[in-house]
Amino acid sequence: MKYGLPIKPVQLDNVRRFAGYLNDCRFLILSYEYIKPEAPDVNASLISWVRAGGTLLYIGDGSDPFHRISSWWRQSGYGNPAEHLFEMAGMERSPKDGEYPVGQGRIVVWNMLPARLCLNRDLAGAYRELVREGLKKCGADWQYRNDLTLHRGPYIISAVMDESVSDAPKTFQGLYADMLENDYRIIDRKEIGPDGNAILFDFAKIEGETFRIVGTSARVERADLTDAGVCLRLKTADNIRAFTRVRLPKAVAEVSAVDEDGKEAKVSAQWDERTRTLLVSYDSEAKAVEVTGRYGRG
Repeated sequence: MKYGLPIKPVQLDNVRRFAGYLNDCRFLILSYEYIKPEAPDVNASLISWVRAGGTLLYIGDGSDPFHRISSWWRQSGYGNPAEHLFEMAGMERSPKDGEYPVGQGRIVVWNMLPARLCLNRDLAGAYRELVREGLKKCGADWQYRNDLTLHRGPYIISAVMDESVSDAPKTFQGLYADMLENDYRIIDRKEIGPDGNAILFDFAKIEGETFRIVGTSARVERADLTDAGVCLRLKTADNIRAFTRVRLPKAVAEVSAVDEDGKEAKVSAQWDERTRTLLVSYDSEAKAVEVTGRYGRG
C-alpha cells in the first residue's frame, strides 16, 4: 500500500462457507508461516481457483515451529500445510523458488520467511518486484506511486503515503468542497503531503444537477425543493455547531428556521455563486430544526 497498490484482505476460511468466494480475485498472496488452514479443503479450494486461471504467490520457508503441532497435515504425513497445497497442485512438496504452471493459472513460490521482509529494505524491494511481475502476467500494470486515490461519483478520496517511493505531494485543482472541513469549505486547490489525506466533492461531476445535499453534519429528515425555495428538516446532537451545504438552482434571498417546538431558531446562511450552494449553520440543541430558504422575486 505504501507504494500505491490497493489491497484487500481475504478471510481464507470463507472458501469453505461461500461458493465462489474467490471469484473476484485474480492474484493472491499467501503464507502459512503464521495462520494455518483450518482443514485440507481450504487448499483444495485454492488449487481449484488457481487451475481456473488465478495466480497464487506463496511466501514461506516452513520454519514456523507451529507447523509441528498436532494437526490435520501432520496426521496426514505432511511437514506443514504448504506441502499439502503444492502436492495438490501436482508439484513437489518442497518446490524451489520459481513459477509453476497449474492448469490455466500459476503458483509462484518464494522460500522466504515473511517476517524478514519488514526488516530488510532489499528484501522489501524484491517482494514488491515479485508482486509487480505477477500482477503484470494477470494483466495489471502496477506503477509505483505514493498515493492511493479513489473516485466515487463526485467524491475523491485520496491519501499520500509516507515511507513511500517519494515525498512528492498530490495536488488537485478544480472546484471542490473540502469534506473534511466542518463547513465543507469551497476550494480551488488541494495539496496533500506525505501521511495526509483528503475527501473532496468535485462540482465538475454534477454540472447538470440543480439540487443535492453536498455535505451535512446533521441528519436530513426531509429535503424539499419547491418553486418558492427549499425546506430542510435537520436534526443533530446537542451542543454542536451544525453545518449543511446544499446545491440549489439559484440563490435564496431569505433564510429562516423554527425548531420542533415552533420556536424561532437562529441560523446563519452563506451563498456561494460559483458552486450554487447554500451553507446553513446553527448551534444545535438536539431538536429538529426546519430551515426554509426563499428565492427572491424575479
